[in-house]
Amino acid sequence: MLKISDFFLNKKKDNILSIGYLEIEHSQIVNLIGNNNSGKSLFFKTIHGEYFNFSGDIIIKEKPAMFYRKRKQTALVEVTSNLLPNETVWVNILLPFPKISSRIKMKISELCFLVGIDDILHEKVRNTSFSQQKFIEIIRAVVQLPYLIMVDDIDLYFDEVNYAKAIEVLRFAISSGSSVLLSSKKKLPNVDRTLKIQTSAVVEL
Repeated sequence: MLKISDFFLNKKKDNILSIGYLEIEHSQIVNLIGNNNSGKSLFFKTIHGEYFNFSGDIIIKEKPAMFYRKRKQTALVEVTSNLLPNETVWVNILLPFPKISSRIKMKISELCFLVGIDDILHEKVRNTSFSQQKFIEIIRAVVQLPYLIMVDDIDLYFDEVNYAKAIEVLRFAISSGSSVLLSSKKKLPNVDRTLKIQTSAVVEL
């Protein structure tokens, strides 16, 4: 599903991350481990089409990632919140949808119940906690069923219990063929593969 080759990620004039070849298949959960300033966030933004200082090939579903710039087929949950604080939880989840079916509404309600935010759907986002906001963003990403979902520094948001809930939410998209990339500072449980940024290169553990 995702293929990266001969990849060099640059910041200013410095090469901060390199990948000889990496392939992530459909419905895989992959954990990318890296310290602060190791390039994890820029790497995710590059795949998502928001950072362009790189060389090499990024292929998503047999097409270059740039092909999807106008119609995003990746979803990125960043450390910084990308929510409208003065709108409700429900409105924020529905932002990507010009129209929404009753089936999607039902699935959103199920996922909100799973993570325990079903009772705050009509609360304004500014009144929610950091972890609740990340659940909102993950649910919003999942129900779009993109080819790839990326969650940056997921270990900053959740304890073990809430991390397990987040994985269950992500499995809804995985069951439909989406792949998932989770970055963290430590190794995560319940993933299919683990990668690590080591001396500016991505290696498989």
